[in-house]
Amino acid sequence: MVYNRKARSNLNIGVKVEYLNLGIHSFGSTNALDFSSGVLWQANENLRLGAAFLRVNRPKVPHRLPRTFAVGIA
Repeated sequence: MVYNRKARSNLNIGVKVEYLNLGIHSFGSTNALDFSSGVLWQANENLRLGAAFLRVNRPKVPHRLPRTFAVGIA
């Protein structure tokens, strides 16, 4: 599930909740919830800056997944 909100005319904020499921035949299965968030800022007509914080809660499927921070320019 993803939710995005326009905070200002040039700033968007979003969050994502994802259900992770890992299953291996004859070994069982496990699941967890994953939370991520991000922002997108349009500096001017030709420049956009974005940042995302992925796997904020470090879900365990079956081992803890790493947190990731990413930035970008378009």
